[in-house]
Amino acid sequence: MKRRNVLDIDLLDDAIFVTPKQNIGSLMDLELRDEWAALNKVVDDNQVRYAIVDLAHLNYFGSSVLDWMISLWKHVKLQNGGLALCNVSPVGMEILQTSNLDSRWTIAGTRAEALAKLRENEPADSE
Repeated sequence: MKRRNVLDIDLLDDAIFVTPKQNIGSLMDLELRDEWAALNKVVDDNQVRYAIVDLAHLNYFGSSVLDWMISLWKHVKLQNGGLALCNVSPVGMEILQTSNLDSRWTIAGTRAEALAKLRENEPADSE
């Protein structure tokens, strides 16, 4: 099985920017498991507090992507940090609203705005 590199990852101090480069379907779960695990390791090893997921290339996403974002969120919460999303499509926003994750995560228009909001406000949920 050919391994895909689906995520662009940029580390900046205590923040990480993650951009899925293509639509991610449930059929890719097995292929992506290693890539997502490697991302979580980068977050843990670098004590990343803020994760910004740039959804510019995803018009739609399903449970696989939601599960992955929840996992990423849990990793940054261990550092008393938070997760933000940017460039969310209208359909993506509907998915987040339906799952009530729009009220748990910061949602912004751009990467810079997302990071600024995370740094201004500690995560709304500190469970």
